[in-house]
Amino acid sequence: MSTHAPLAPSSAARRVQCPGSRALEEMYPEDQESQAAKDGTAAHWAVAEMLAGRTIDTGQIAPNGVMLTDEMVEGAELMTADVRATDAEFVGYTLHVEETLSIATINPLCWGTPDTWRFKPYKLIIWDYKFGHRRVDVFENWQVIEYAAGALEAVGINGVSDHRTQVEFRIVQPRCYSGGPPITTWSCMASELRGYFNALRLSEAKSLEADAPCIVGPECRDCRARHACRSAQSAAYASMDVAYSNVPFDLPPDALGAELRYVDRAIAMLEARRTGLAEQTLSLLKRGVAVPFYRAEPSQGRERWAKPDEEIKALGRMLGVPIVKEKPITPKQAIDAGVPVDIVKSYAEIPIGETKLKADDGTQARKVFSNS
Repeated sequence: MSTHAPLAPSSAARRVQCPGSRALEEMYPEDQESQAAKDGTAAHWAVAEMLAGRTIDTGQIAPNGVMLTDEMVEGAELMTADVRATDAEFVGYTLHVEETLSIATINPLCWGTPDTWRFKPYKLIIWDYKFGHRRVDVFENWQVIEYAAGALEAVGINGVSDHRTQVEFRIVQPRCYSGGPPITTWSCMASELRGYFNALRLSEAKSLEADAPCIVGPECRDCRARHACRSAQSAAYASMDVAYSNVPFDLPPDALGAELRYVDRAIAMLEARRTGLAEQTLSLLKRGVAVPFYRAEPSQGRERWAKPDEEIKALGRMLGVPIVKEKPITPKQAIDAGVPVDIVKSYAEIPIGETKLKADDGTQARKVFSNS
């Protein structure tokens, strides 16, 4: 299991596929896509629809069955506005949206799907849309650097020797609230990416060697085979040992910085291991397989109208309550506006929400039996 995994810098991020990580994920796939991944897919679809000039709205169902939320629509508006702000500069040049790129210049088996990119002589802009809450740094980001390699290859430019073409990377993160703007940028000349391209080529080539070492890192959080990876498991266990070890209370500055850096890395590895195990555990529970210490529990979704908009409008007119403005207000807002609760309940529904993993120490079962 510890062979054929990619070395850092890894392209195992969701939208870039390197040969080493692909082989590992095919051997040990996660059984089901997580809800966060489904939401991300729907959010990306909303962006693509809006960039294509098609209207989207809250409550609309994406092709993967996920209902668009206000956050998804607002995020798509933010991304679209940033892309459209460059329209005047790129008049007559193609806007590429969700197009798969060959990245053979890095490795013949490597490919990726940038969210959006556009090129004109001497300028390339690549947008990457992140719907998650984790801050992703645009500077020296291996995923977008690999996209740049593919885009330059697609337009027939040898990036490593091009001293005229400017490459601009833009990461859009509408739901990252850890500080900083929702859109961050990094610009450089294509020729300045030579060192990064060389590092990626070496990494991808080594990942295919029979005795390739497995080096864990932050990119493991995005690997779909992390639940079955012995190296990730070993790193997580080592992190646990660190958490229980005794350290001097007063550390000198050098030791303090080194220790904090080590602990931050340990936390990242534990989180990568935990999310992989949690998704595997939830998948088993959904199939009816008991897993000690855990249970699956469906959450309750937000109350919504179960009738067509026209019926809701008619209800509002009949009761003399402004239920509909541009679109119907929520059932809760209708109650606050004076619509009787029992009437709202007859027009609304509360869908079953996402099934979540819950720790189970046996208390729930004891409650059930003690009340029977």
